[in-house]
Amino acid sequence: MKSTADTNDQNNKPKQKKQTNTLVFVGTIVILVLTIIAFVLIPSVSAPASSGNNLIFGYWKNKPIQYAYQNAYFNEVARIKQYYEQMGYNINSNPYFSFQIYNQAYQNVVVMTALQEMAESYGFGASKDYINNQVTQSSVFQENGKFSMRLYQNSSYATKLAIYKEIEENLTRSRFLNTLFSVQSSSKEIEFIKAMGQKTRTLEYVSLPLSSYPDSEKLAFAQAHPEPFRKIKLLRITFSGSESEAKNIISQLESGKLDFAQAAKQYSVDSFKESGGAMGWKYYWELRADFKDIKQLDELFTFKAGTISSAIPSSTGTFLIFKVEEPMENTNASAPDFIKAITDYMNAYERGTMEAWLLDKARMLVQNASNSSFEAMVKAENLAVKTTKPFPLNYGNALKTQYFPLIGTIDTTDTPELAQAESNEQFLLQVWSTALGATSDPVLLGSNVIIFKVKSEDVQDAETFAMLDTFYNSVIQQNIQTELINYILESPYHKNNFYKTYSKLFKLNG
Repeated sequence: MKSTADTNDQNNKPKQKKQTNTLVFVGTIVILVLTIIAFVLIPSVSAPASSGNNLIFGYWKNKPIQYAYQNAYFNEVARIKQYYEQMGYNINSNPYFSFQIYNQAYQNVVVMTALQEMAESYGFGASKDYINNQVTQSSVFQENGKFSMRLYQNSSYATKLAIYKEIEENLTRSRFLNTLFSVQSSSKEIEFIKAMGQKTRTLEYVSLPLSSYPDSEKLAFAQAHPEPFRKIKLLRITFSGSESEAKNIISQLESGKLDFAQAAKQYSVDSFKESGGAMGWKYYWELRADFKDIKQLDELFTFKAGTISSAIPSSTGTFLIFKVEEPMENTNASAPDFIKAITDYMNAYERGTMEAWLLDKARMLVQNASNSSFEAMVKAENLAVKTTKPFPLNYGNALKTQYFPLIGTIDTTDTPELAQAESNEQFLLQVWSTALGATSDPVLLGSNVIIFKVKSEDVQDAETFAMLDTFYNSVIQQNIQTELINYILESPYHKNNFYKTYSKLFKLNG
């Protein structure tokens, strides 16, 4: 059973926080694609060769995003490299630097390609005279701070054409974006936001975590659904070559010319390589995500000890070769690690079962509270009560600068159970529709079921929102930028082959 949250309105899903790396994301704002006015053609930089091929990392609609000498992607990689070097980073010290530089450059070029297409479709452009004027200001043709006719005339036709094209496209995009972001908010809109943020509420709440789902229920589930908890002891080779090569390895294994452990160390590309492919005992459910066709996993569980499998296509495009050390066994419910195995399985595949059980329990508690009080319910169940700081209605913490929010949001420093609350529509509706002093209906928040009481309601001073007048328009524009970038990168028009092509690019130079 899927998580109950999976069936709720998609708007209730919290926005995932993107992981950052302090080394490579220092320049995120500086490199943000919408702030780039123009590319600069940068002379030859250190870059991996592509064996004469123009590698395609992805597409925007039918336009390929290629990496080729002195094209947009090439120059964007060089620009970002130059940026980090100027910041004092040794970009050759960590392979992850290279990955992030190429990935950031790829995303920037995808966004700029999409913006160019959008701008042209709406008729944006620039006059030839204006473009020619901008060409004379290009740093490529500057000498002693002035335009140099000598440098211009000595440049190849291809270089001049590339610069002209880049300037034309940058001007087109720039005018499109200036128009897009030039809309100003009315004073009445800002006053409405201020009024919305003035009222705050403070909650007292208790949480029922998924970790409190009882062992007795887990054992009952496993007894009713024994299939995922069958186990088998295996050796495995994960092979990244062709199917014919995998079959050749199997032939040598079956003939005895090649030892399985030796073959695993020589050919396997997974984490079991160094142990000679030894996986130990594995539950059925632990293996199923690796298989492209689940029927082949079912077949594996019928094999006798010593059997070597065929070349099995994996879910990631490799081929799996197994040797059965011990055949399938049903797990003993008294085994010391069995409860943990059930817990891991249910967290991965049956969260909804646990959530439904906890929600039912919480509803009974709320019913008891309606017959007595929130405090009596807490005492009877020996639950820990936490109190929030006052917070306004601010879905998604939408109005914030890089450093501070404009109208405030839920402070979860001491209330981590509410970490997803600001983006959970059901929770916020409950908060602002539950009467003062009343107990709410249970709400599922992440890995917790929450029951709260509205402790108090207050009104903040208007002076609290003085920063809105100054920053509101810039925050709205920042949000539009972010949404536009996300729309482009997540669009069905964007076909992303970055990871596959990047691996190919550096494999050629490995």
